Amino acid sequence: MKPDIFRQYTLAAPKIQYSLYNSNVKYTYLSTFLPGTALIVEQALSASIKDVEIDLTLNGAIVYQTETNFQNLINLDFFNNTFVLLKKFEVKKDYDIFDTMLMWCNTHDLSNINAFTKKLGVHTFRLRLVKANEFIRYDVRKISFTEDKIAKDLRLKTNRLLPESEVWLMERSEGFGFVLFRITNEPKNSQKLPGQLKPELASMMCIYSEPSLNDVVLDPFAGYGTILTERIKFPFKKVIGLDKEGRINANIIVEISKEDLFENTLEKESITKIITDPPWGEFDTTIDIPYFYSHMFKEFKRILEPNGMIVLLVSRDIDITYYLQENCFVIIDQLDILVSGKKATLYKILN
Repeated sequence: MKPDIFRQYTLAAPKIQYSLYNSNVKYTYLSTFLPGTALIVEQALSASIKDVEIDLTLNGAIVYQTETNFQNLINLDFFNNTFVLLKKFEVKKDYDIFDTMLMWCNTHDLSNINAFTKKLGVHTFRLRLVKANEFIRYDVRKISFTEDKIAKDLRLKTNRLLPESEVWLMERSEGFGFVLFRITNEPKNSQKLPGQLKPELASMMCIYSEPSLNDVVLDPFAGYGTILTERIKFPFKKVIGLDKEGRINANIIVEISKEDLFENTLEKESITKIITDPPWGEFDTTIDIPYFYSHMFKEFKRILEPNGMIVLLVSRDIDITYYLQENCFVIIDQLDILVSGKKATLYKILN
């Protein structure tokens, strides 16, 4: 049974039709990304989408306008998810922003989103409420009522188990609420293997390394090849991956070797950039971290050309300061981030 309060409000309120597609108007989107990397995202987005206008940058989310085909946004690897932004609210104290957003959905014609649903080829959806980056439970009657109304507007069927698309009502701690239609698939690589990087983080590391056509890039701890896969999407001269266990995807068009970093045949000063996520000692507790990192940086010093760069992802529990000083490396930038809930730092280091 539908909640009376919602039925009464919907019947009494004027039916407002807003326009998502006006001529010469840029569409507004919200994309989520790895918290702590906002500066990289702003630069990468501006470089990737020439007409972009950034409206708002939050910790792990960015709101922007562009006239580009939305498929170009879906293909930006440094984003986790991308949404069409339907409505932004400022969250005030002493009232429930989710009630306000549900009411807005009930009193506005959302059928203009069909332009996206048709191009995406979706037939099902569900409504999700997000607070502090967590999905939350809410009044089932209100949710059902709004889902039925949105389903009618979008000519979609409700599927709460395996939907092809979603409408999100998101409350942010910065004091904003957003009504969003998701245009990307489920979060990328949700079934990643232990120790495997998420593609969006690997892409971010590649962007952080300032890619150029003359780069001879090495990932000495390539693992499953996620960094290599992302790095070949940018200009390069050569990309090399080392993994003594031979786990790298053979379809990656790079130079692959089963050599160990400490027993490699790389020539002195032959590498311009190292992009890597070395062991943190979590999955292999037999590693002597101080000994390992001391020898790792000595080998980096040998193979890296003068003024070469290292982009390094490491646990915040590992202090690399001594190893850098020992080998005359200089930190030129660093970002504190979270990786699967663990505190980490992304370093940009110069030889």
